Amino acid sequence: MLDECIRYFKENKGYKRIFYQMRNKYISYGKLSGNIIIDNPEKIELEAVRGLLGRVVEGNKIKFKISEFEKVLKESRFREIELIELLEGYFSESLITKKEKKLEKEVARELFFTGIRERLKITGEYNKTAAELLEKIIRDKGSFYKHDTDNIETENMIYFTIKAINFLKKSTNRIKIALLGAKITSNPHYFDRGMPAGQLLLNLLFYIHGIEYTKEAEKVLELYYISGIEIDTISSFTTAFGISLYTEKGIHQAYEEFIKQSEECMITMSNLKKIIKADCKKKKVFIVENQMVFSHLCEYFKDKEVALLCTSGQLKTASLILIDMLCKEGCTLYYSGDIDPEGIEIADKLIQRRGNKIIPWCFTIEDYKLNISKKIISEESIKKLEKIKSDCFIELIEEVKKEKRAGYQELILDKMKEDIKKINWDL
Repeated sequence: MLDECIRYFKENKGYKRIFYQMRNKYISYGKLSGNIIIDNPEKIELEAVRGLLGRVVEGNKIKFKISEFEKVLKESRFREIELIELLEGYFSESLITKKEKKLEKEVARELFFTGIRERLKITGEYNKTAAELLEKIIRDKGSFYKHDTDNIETENMIYFTIKAINFLKKSTNRIKIALLGAKITSNPHYFDRGMPAGQLLLNLLFYIHGIEYTKEAEKVLELYYISGIEIDTISSFTTAFGISLYTEKGIHQAYEEFIKQSEECMITMSNLKKIIKADCKKKKVFIVENQMVFSHLCEYFKDKEVALLCTSGQLKTASLILIDMLCKEGCTLYYSGDIDPEGIEIADKLIQRRGNKIIPWCFTIEDYKLNISKKIISEESIKKLEKIKSDCFIELIEEVKKEKRAGYQELILDKMKEDIKKINWDL
C-alpha cells in the first residue's frame, strides 16, 4: 500500500511542490504543521489540489493547511500510512530535522575530540599544556581547521601540532621549522606557514605566549624566536654603534672590536643566536629609524661614548630582541622616527612594549614645526593615528591631523646632535 501511495503522488507532477514544502517544513521545525503556499500555480497543480481537497482555487495562490492534506490521507484507502513515512518514501530518504542534525554533529564532534585526547594519552603527549590547547581548539570551533571535511587529516593535524608544541617546550636548542616538521611528521613542509598545520601551530603559539593573533611578518618571526624555532637568520637584522654584546662566555670580542674602531656593525638573527646580553657604557641608547640619519650620527660621534641603533624603518625582530636586552640591563632608550602616522605608530609600539624605558625623542610639536615637509599624508594613512595608545602623542597627533604633512628626521639632524650631547652631558 505504501509503494502504491508513493507511486500515486509521484506520477502526478502537480504534487511536486507540495511535497517539497512539507519536507522542508518538517526538516526546519521537526513537525508537520502549518500552511502550504504555492505562488503562481500551474494548471496541473490547480487540478491536483482540486482532486485532493475538492476545492477550486482562484487567483494566483494555492493555500491550505498540512493538517487538511493529512485528513484526506486518513479518509482514503491509504489511511494506515503515516504522512511522515509517505514523505520519506516519496524522497527515498530518512527525514532528519535540523535539530537532530545539530545534535548528531555535536555528538560526532565530541567523539572526534575524545579520540584525539585518547591518542595523546596513549602516546604520552597528554599533559597540562596539551589539555589546555585541545580545549582552546574545541572552543574555536574550526577557526583554523575544518572538522567534518576530512576527519582523519584534521585529527592528525591537531595531534601533530600539539606534539610539536610539547617538543618545543622540552627542547633546549632552537630548531628550524622544516626540521620540526620532519621530526614530528616526516614531512619537512608540514608546518610551513602556508599549510593548515602551520596556521594552527601559529594560532596555538600566539595563545600560549598571550599575544594577539596577527599575520604581520615580523610578529610571526618574533613568535617563532621566543618559541624556540630558528627563523630566517639573514633578512632580519639591525645596525648598532657603541653597543656591547655578550655570550655565556663573556663579552663578544668581535663586536667589541667594532666599538674600539668606532664603527657601526650589522647584527642579524644568526648573530643573536648565542647572545644573552646587550649593554652600553652610559646606559643610554639613541634609536633612529632612518639609515642616512644613523650613518651621519655615527660619523659625527666617532670616537665618542655614544650608543646608537638603527631600525631601518619597520621594527624587525632583530631590533626588538636587541631592544629587549638593552632594557633588561637598565638602559634608557630614546626613539626618534619620522613624524607621520607610520613613524608615530612605531614609537607607540615600542612604548607599549617597554613602557617608560622608551623615551619618545624629537616627537614634540616644536620638532614637527622644524622638520615638516611638503609631503601630503593620505587620508588612509591618517586613520592609523586613531589606533595610537600612548597619551604622550595626543597633542602631536592633533597637529599632524591639522597639517596633514609628514615631518622627516633628516631636516633636524643638527637638533638631534645637540640633544644627544645634552643627554650624554660629558660629550
